[in-house]
Amino acid sequence: FDFDQPNHPNGITLETGSTATIQHSVIKNAYYGVYINGAIPSISYSDFIDNEVGIYAYQSDYEVSLYDGLMLLNNNFYGNDGGIVLNESSPLLMSNTFEENNVAIYCVDQSNALFGEYIDPGTNALHNNVCGLFTDYSSPTLGIDMGIWGYVAGFNSFDGNQINIYANDYSNISAHLNWWGDNPPDDNLFIEFDSYI
Repeated sequence: FDFDQPNHPNGITLETGSTATIQHSVIKNAYYGVYINGAIPSISYSDFIDNEVGIYAYQSDYEVSLYDGLMLLNNNFYGNDGGIVLNESSPLLMSNTFEENNVAIYCVDQSNALFGEYIDPGTNALHNNVCGLFTDYSSPTLGIDMGIWGYVAGFNSFDGNQINIYANDYSNISAHLNWWGDNPPDDNLFIEFDSYI
């Protein structure tokens, strides 16, 4: 799908109650590549290129215990202003690649994205973006080390970003077991305002 240029509101729209499976697609030059409003699609193996926003999700969640809901798996986001914008949404993000976006992932207004699952690594790659992850009043799970009991998510890679994480307004981010471009990570690539990483 080539929308020629990102004019509002072009793109694919999924409204409340709808389900969809989007696979092996190229979505480019849209205002919203995919706009999700209360829907529960699965989007995988697709490329989002030069969109204003690759995927925008509002009030769409993933149900951990049911392995059901909004799943974004094995997608590529390149050259978007916002790769994924989450507003009151908590999807499962696994094996996605984000390169040369302004902001790879926005999490706002209690968007608690899961970057993987219990003993199932996220393996998302956020490379060469202006900002890898921006949060505002949200608590995404990038990784939790549970010692002998295993781990939740983790094994995501942040490298070459001008800012790895910008946490704002009471965001609490669990970020164990990830690669930050250096060992030890460069503290200057993490910004916290009234938040905790």
